[in-house]
Amino acid sequence: MDAYLFAQINNGNAISVPLGEDYTYSGIDNLERTIEKLFSEPFGQGYPKGEEERKLKDTSLLKDIRAKSQVSAIELMQSLDTEIVDKIKKKRDVIEFIINNGKNEKIIHWLRK
Repeated sequence: MDAYLFAQINNGNAISVPLGEDYTYSGIDNLERTIEKLFSEPFGQGYPKGEEERKLKDTSLLKDIRAKSQVSAIELMQSLDTEIVDKIKKKRDVIEFIINNGKNEKIIHWLRK
């Protein structure tokens, strides 16, 4: 499956070859099956049939999370539900460590509030 996905999703620009530790006689069979799957279809056709919709939805969700998380720590904390922020603030040992050792005065000031 890894070989298939490398060929289809990564357009064959990288592959994983099972030649690590414990490579044994059965490893030859595993390598042959990997190479066979790698070249079983043209590269770059996307996700396996039947998985496209779920994978595209997951990819979109991850892109959205990444875009929202590319902000300062304070902006992130301010964008979270108060319930989540309250749980974070209950981690007194972590908060005190940041206040005592942190270098970002804005974050320290925000945590003290």
